[in-house]
Amino acid sequence: MKRIKVTGLYRPFGPDKPVTFFSAPSCCWPFFGTARPLYCNRSWRIGFRAGNAKKGMIDVRTIRVTGKGMIKVKPDMMRITLTLRGLQPEYQKALYQSSAMTDRLKQVLSTFDFKPSDLKTLRFDINAQYQRYKVGDEYRQQFQGYRFEHIVKVEFDADNDRLGKVLYALAHSEVNPEIQISYTVKDREAAKNELLGKAVQDAKAKAAVLTQGAGVALKDIQSIDYSWGQIEFEFRPMTGSLCMEDKLESAAPSSYDLNLEPDDIEVTDTVTVTWEIQ
Repeated sequence: MKRIKVTGLYRPFGPDKPVTFFSAPSCCWPFFGTARPLYCNRSWRIGFRAGNAKKGMIDVRTIRVTGKGMIKVKPDMMRITLTLRGLQPEYQKALYQSSAMTDRLKQVLSTFDFKPSDLKTLRFDINAQYQRYKVGDEYRQQFQGYRFEHIVKVEFDADNDRLGKVLYALAHSEVNPEIQISYTVKDREAAKNELLGKAVQDAKAKAAVLTQGAGVALKDIQSIDYSWGQIEFEFRPMTGSLCMEDKLESAAPSSYDLNLEPDDIEVTDTVTVTWEIQ
């Protein structure tokens, strides 16, 4: 195994001390320009240092700053989340009931220009249901059947008139699902990119203030860390179950008169940037 010996200065806890470093064999490290991963003889990983290893290891000072971005986005899409539930004594019957209720939902939505593929499944579960009871000092379980839960969603451009008609039809159908209304954003990717850009700008502004106060200067960026977590662009004005005991009367209206004006969706995210300083 070929190693390159490099001698430099390292300040782990005190004044400068000479430390001997060895680079890993060429088959073990990737090239980043001329950057090579260096390791000291005490098996501490020092990190990446750009430049020729023969020039020696120089103590690199860095500053690590976390920036926070925040944007407000006006929602332009509506989302209806529907939950179907049922209990059957047999597994196959639970599957059949779930499928029948889903087909009926698609039929109801088709009258409002929705395609069958517009109804998207978010979650589907079938689990055995038991009821506990007590006999003397002993607790026992009695099998009740198989309970299913099917959660689906449908999205469309924000339109209160269309929303009112869809909700009325769903509330007066035999399916009678649990309904949740929310607002979201059509171009989520553009909103995410804007949010990340603001977070990086915030980190840079903070770093400039800190380095100016410390009397040092920012150099090149060494790394940018981002969580890549899921960002939810959603506003929920209401949740609940729309259940109507009285069915549609012939003279009754065919729509709910909804005058909903959703608030802007506020989202935040952070990035952490590391700069070299001098």
